[in-house]
Amino acid sequence: MKNTFVFYRSWLDAYEKLDCDERERFIMNFKHFIDGRLDLISTPTLHEELLWSQVEPLLKKNGDEWDKRAETSKENGKKGGRPKRDQNEGE
Repeated sequence: MKNTFVFYRSWLDAYEKLDCDERERFIMNFKHFIDGRLDLISTPTLHEELLWSQVEPLLKKNGDEWDKRAETSKENGKKGGRPKRDQNEGE
């Protein structure tokens, strides 16, 4: 899993509607997710549950896509890297 993630504008709009305690838990949920500690993710309020139910699938999807791309790059590296481009390919 990579160490960065995309924070979508729609998440920010919903985040701004949370109170201070909910915001703190939401940010900590990101940390727990990145650390692989899904058992620590806490969504005790309806607002948090609704927001996190939109966020988590996208974090998983983006992480899975990154893992797939990293594996492809690793395999290409074992073969000597990306094949050289043909001089006429860009025309």
